[in-house]
Amino acid sequence: RDHCVTGVQTCALPIFSMDEISLEKQYDPIDPVSSHETDFIFQDAAFLEYSKGAVPVTKALPPQILTSNDRSKLCTRNLDVDFLNLDPDYEHLLSDASSHVFFVTEGSGFSVVDTLHDHRTFTFLWEEGDAFVLPSCFKAVHRSLVKSKTTLLYASDKPLFDYLFAKPSQARFTPIFYKKDHMQSQLQRVNAEDGATLRNRNGILLSNPEMIKENLNTLTHVMWSLLNQIGPCTVQNPHRHNSVAIDLCTDLHPESENLVYTLMGPKLNENGTVKDPIRMNWKKNAVFTTPPGWWHSHHNDSNHPAAVFPIQDAGLHTYMNTLDIQFQK
Repeated sequence: RDHCVTGVQTCALPIFSMDEISLEKQYDPIDPVSSHETDFIFQDAAFLEYSKGAVPVTKALPPQILTSNDRSKLCTRNLDVDFLNLDPDYEHLLSDASSHVFFVTEGSGFSVVDTLHDHRTFTFLWEEGDAFVLPSCFKAVHRSLVKSKTTLLYASDKPLFDYLFAKPSQARFTPIFYKKDHMQSQLQRVNAEDGATLRNRNGILLSNPEMIKENLNTLTHVMWSLLNQIGPCTVQNPHRHNSVAIDLCTDLHPESENLVYTLMGPKLNENGTVKDPIRMNWKKNAVFTTPPGWWHSHHNDSNHPAAVFPIQDAGLHTYMNTLDIQFQK
């Protein structure tokens, strides 16, 4: 036969005389490619004994710190974060990630966003303390409206897509804008409720109707955020989750310097405190990370409230039922 059909592909078979065919070179009509010709296609197979290979040892993710003066970005497995210092503007492509989260740490300005497919543009204003979230789009230009320093914290799920060698094909959600005044009023509302001081955290989850409809209650399908306030002379007991946390301190009184901090570590003591903890002091408009699975508690030894804005990949974990959040009472 000159041709054979395998599935939906039709492949031409080479023609040999009987003298050319040896026992070492036999062609199966079901698989028209010889074994020696596939050596460059397939890598070597590997086989591992189950009990030794089922739990591979991966590189640990230690806590990291990032400030607005750092020129490098901070990267985790699924998320990266950077401070965008506008001088007076900043332009970047947003087509290589599905979720882009911004928090205005200093200054005020506006953004011009060019959508991914129809290249329509829309413009909006923002000021210090505001947050906004954009889906995958073509590009955005952020411009400062003040002469003083203007800085945006920017986080995205680009590392996740880089790992998958993938790019978003369309916008996954509608853009969202969170006004500072609105967030603060909602924060005061929930923290004035009966029993609020007994809660593990005193904050508001940032979500939207689209994610609530999907039963995620998250910021996007991948990312999650909380505005958490800790009162004076307060301890927020440990909890843990399998999502990584990128924690931005958004409010810290000058007199509270080195008196507000997070204790974190993989294990708990018998009394419920973090065992052999690493201490991360909060610095206003600076970021620290909490590794996946680590217990962490927040402490305020000062006479002033403070606030933190964590960003996590908990949207993805919530969808996959792998978040496994646990609270120490």
